[in-house]
Amino acid sequence: MIIFDLSCDNGHKFEGWFRSGDDFDQQLQTRLITCPQCDSHVVQRIPSVVAIASHPTCAEVPSRGLNSTAASSTALMPVGVQAMALYRQLVQTIVRVGRESCEILEKTA
Repeated sequence: MIIFDLSCDNGHKFEGWFRSGDDFDQQLQTRLITCPQCDSHVVQRIPSVVAIASHPTCAEVPSRGLNSTAASSTALMPVGVQAMALYRQLVQTIVRVGRESCEILEKTA
């Protein structure tokens, strides 16, 4: 499974889970992907805010853009999408706290 950050032409941001990049492309071409908030079929991939492959060093942790989806409302999202959005916010918070901890350790060292 691969998770892509997506955006519709109305600016709504959401995630999609796919078997592969080719699976995403095929579903996009056949208009199977729709925005969960407005049902728009005009969807594109956007750069992922957080990608956790291993434990990064302090210098590797992103320093901006972590709150871009945290300010989004999940009130109008279906329950499954809402859960994914809340999980994303949790991961972003964990990364932010890790980055801030690294900054504190670097100042005290």
